[in-house]
Amino acid sequence: MLKKYFLIFVLIVIQYCAIGQSRQKGISFYCPDSVSNKNYSGNQQRLNYKVQYENLKNANVELDVTIALHNKDLRIISISGVDFLYPGLESSHKPKSRHGLDKRYEDHLEKYGFKVIEGTSDVINQEAPDLQSVAYNYASKYNTLLFKKLVTK
Repeated sequence: MLKKYFLIFVLIVIQYCAIGQSRQKGISFYCPDSVSNKNYSGNQQRLNYKVQYENLKNANVELDVTIALHNKDLRIISISGVDFLYPGLESSHKPKSRHGLDKRYEDHLEKYGFKVIEGTSDVINQEAPDLQSVAYNYASKYNTLLFKKLVTK
């Protein structure tokens, strides 16, 4: 058991050291139900889309999920579109939940909530890289792995 916590600690240290050596600060999120969301439109103007794109493209999803679980952060990752999307958790069956999720994920979403990758939108920004597709891929991998690890816990 001690080895497991030591390994998690080492992974966290490595992650922070790697981030500290570059200008990248990690993936930026916002919580749509929080007070901090009131400042979201101002944050959008300051978001560096290229850095966010690179952070998403080069992210270590397994490490990110491990850190989230260690910190008891069980929120699902969403991206903005016409509505919030929950990549990797969409339902192809009828009936869907009110969020378009497979029913088994609905209770989890209601209990723990979600966070949204900053900079995602259904609006195309011609001067920014294709953030929407890399964000979708990251969120899909993250959400799928999160639930896989929760089941095996």
